[in-house]
Amino acid sequence: MRLFPLVDYDPSIFIRTLALNCLTRPYAPLWQECWDEPFLKDSWTSPDPRLDQSFFARLTPEWSRDCALRTDLARRQALVEIDVLAAMALGMTLEELLSIYRV
Repeated sequence: MRLFPLVDYDPSIFIRTLALNCLTRPYAPLWQECWDEPFLKDSWTSPDPRLDQSFFARLTPEWSRDCALRTDLARRQALVEIDVLAAMALGMTLEELLSIYRV
C-alpha cells in the first residue's frame, strides 16, 4: 500500500492556505499560532494590477481582517498557486498538473 505523500513545510503554501481560511476573528488563535516571518517576503506570481501586490508584506502576527484573502480574484490566484506549489513539491511535471485540471 502506498503511503499518502507528504511534502516539506513550504511557507508559500502555508500562508496562502491560512489567508484563504482565516476569514473571521475566531481564526485569530490559529493565525497567531501558525505565524512565520517568511510570510512577509512572499509575493504573488502574477503581476496582475488587480491583485494587491503588497498583501504579503503587510501581514502581521496579530490576525486582522486584512490578513484574509477576500476578493474572488485573490482567492482564485491563491488556489492556483497552491496547486502549482504542491505539484512542484510532489515532483509533478507541468503536463501532469494540467492533465489533472482537464479531468
